[in-house]
Formats: sequence, structure tokens, C-alpha cells
Amino acid sequence: MKTPKALQACVENVYTEMTYVAPAIVGVFVDKDLSAATAPSSDVYTDVILFQMTFGKRCTSASVLVVTKTDAFWSDSAVGLPAANETQEDDLIQLHLDIENDDVGITGVFERVVSYWNAILRGSPMPKYARPSDLALASCGILDEPFDDVNQGLKVFATVKSIDGEGGGLGYAGVCLTLDGQPVTGVMVLDQADLASLNEDGLLEHTIMHEIGHILGFGTIWTKQVKKLSSDHPLFKGKNARKAYKRLGGKGKFVPVEGQGGSGTAGGHWDEAVFEGELMTGWLSGRARLSSVTLGALKDLGYQVNEDFAADYTLPSTVEQLKRRNTARETVHNFTNDILPYDYAVDIDSSGNVVGTIELQAHASRMAMAQETTTENNDDDGDDEEEDEGEEEDAGSSR
Repeated sequence: MKTPKALQACVENVYTEMTYVAPAIVGVFVDKDLSAATAPSSDVYTDVILFQMTFGKRCTSASVLVVTKTDAFWSDSAVGLPAANETQEDDLIQLHLDIENDDVGITGVFERVVSYWNAILRGSPMPKYARPSDLALASCGILDEPFDDVNQGLKVFATVKSIDGEGGGLGYAGVCLTLDGQPVTGVMVLDQADLASLNEDGLLEHTIMHEIGHILGFGTIWTKQVKKLSSDHPLFKGKNARKAYKRLGGKGKFVPVEGQGGSGTAGGHWDEAVFEGELMTGWLSGRARLSSVTLGALKDLGYQVNEDFAADYTLPSTVEQLKRRNTARETVHNFTNDILPYDYAVDIDSSGNVVGTIELQAHASRMAMAQETTTENNDDDGDDEEEDEGEEEDAGSSR
């Protein structure tokens, strides 16, 4: 496997200690699906103890090394690498967890996922700001949360509590405070009832990855870059996402956004029919992949993005897309209403004072729909027969 550029710059020395090389080791790589290496049988080796790697400081937060020793013969093996949750000065995301009973080990999952996002977004703008005013914090419901006199980056406050029971929505997340339109504070709440099944299905990491995507602004503060937000077929017009979509063979000038699923799903995710299996759709039917299109959208939102972290992702064929569009979504879990139900994020200045608001996707969708309804009512000066004909025309023009 080709060594990604992101790690080529970090690895100072890689060599084997012995002439025998475990056959499963093919080089330094980025684990894009967040899954541990597994072997189909006892005859296949996945151990890495014959290798020594020295990583530079700038690379350690992007690397998570887990060693499981099962053979006492290798009694002198040693591992030296900072813990996955060790904070780096240029980490964009700073995690603040409030979890009482961690039955499924979700703390470690959060730390791994945040470390992964920080590696992807290394080099993104990190403006400094004073402790937000009480008015700003109260508007987000986080008045008692920890802030320093001088802050930098994006603070994520995450917790677990009962929401709607097992099998319902998995939770919700979104932007709470922005600085000049850039997210600096976000909140995430996961439903306690769904954690066990998510963990059993191996989808807990993917769920948290998805929700942090919303806190970064995906599907929340992207309203100015979405066309036809109130329609059944919204479209994202950011140039980097469009280029990535085209490289994958996507049809049309813009990137299809979800128009189904109701508030909290429609307008805030990629179209499931087009992006089946992608991380940022509104439905989760298996291990999701972070595509170059999502990374492109984050770049359009102002982040520095390491595109080497994009998974090998292929769009479903046109036939498959049409089939999925005309059938019910087959899912294990869904992200229904998973976007923080706020109309606006509070915008602060570098002194922490409230200076305005940023309209969020849910409010923009409602306003666009209301305006569309008003326009239709004002234009309705014909009889019922003419109205019916117009409705038939509209229905025939949809995909």
C-alpha cells in the first residue's frame, strides 16, 4: 500500500529488526475505516512486533497504535507512543465529556474519533477568543462549562442521556457558538438507549464521526451554499465538493443533498440514494466511509483538509441510485433529527461578546418553505382545473 503523504512527512525511521517479515505488513498506512486489523485464520499474521517506527512530534496525534500480546515467546516487545488522547497544540477540536456511566467504553471511542478528525483538519484556522459572555453561553445551555480566559479552536461538549428510546434517533449535535461565522463551540447528545446496539454493530465510532461533522458545520451552517433548500432535491454548490463529486463520476453540476426524512435529516445530509454507505448521509446501514466529497465540503466551509484521509469510495451506479430512490431505506440505524434543533448559532467577537447570529439549516429550510408557500398562494388567481394542471407539470419535472 502506498504511504500517504501525511505520514511520509512524519516517519523518521522505519526498519525491520529481523529478516523475517510478517506477510500482513505492507507499509505505513492510515486506517480509514477506524477498524482494527483482523486475520481470517490463525495462519495469517497481523502482528507488527518485528517493526520499529519512530514518529516525529507533529505526527503522533494522527497515530493510534494498539498492541495485543498473545504469545509469551515475544516477552521483550515494547511500544512507545503517546496516548491517543494526548492533546497537541494545533489540535482544532478540544473534547469535553460529561458521561456518568461508561458501560460500553464510549470515552475511549470519543477520544479516538476526535484524534482522527484533528489529524484530518491539521492546519485549519484557529482564531483566539476570550471566554464567551454569560449571554452567549446561556443561549447554548452551557453556562457552567469550562472556558479559559483565552481560548482557541473548537470546543465540543458531549454527553449521553435518555432521548427517545432504543431504535429511535441516535442523538443530535450541532454548532452553538461561532466566531466570524466559524464554529468555536458545539454540543452533542447521544441516546443512552442506542449505545449498546451501536457498539455491538461496530458503528459507535461512525456515529460520533458523523455527529462531529455536523458540529464542524456540515449540514448546519452550510445554508448559503445549498440551492433549493426547501425542495425534495436540494443541491450543494461548494466548488471543492463539486470537483470531488465529479471525479467520482457524479452526474449533474451540483452535489445532491437529502430531501427526505423530515426536519433534522432533509437539507442536512448527502442524498442517501446517491451516496449509499457514505459517512454523512442520514441513514446508517453499515460501516460508513468518509469520501473526498465530504472532505471537499469541509474545505468549502473554510477548513484545511488533508485529502489523503479520504476513503476509497465509489458512487452507486445510476440504476442502483434510481432503485434506492424508489424504495424504502434499508437501515440498521438512522440519523433522524440528529441536527441540534436551534434556529441560529450565536456569533461572538474575539472578546467573547455577542455580535450577531448565524442562521442554521433547519431554520433556513422552514423559511424557504414558508416563502415558497406564500409565493404560490399569491400567484394562485386561476381556477381549480388550472391549479391541478400546474401540479401535474411540477410532478412530472421531478427526478
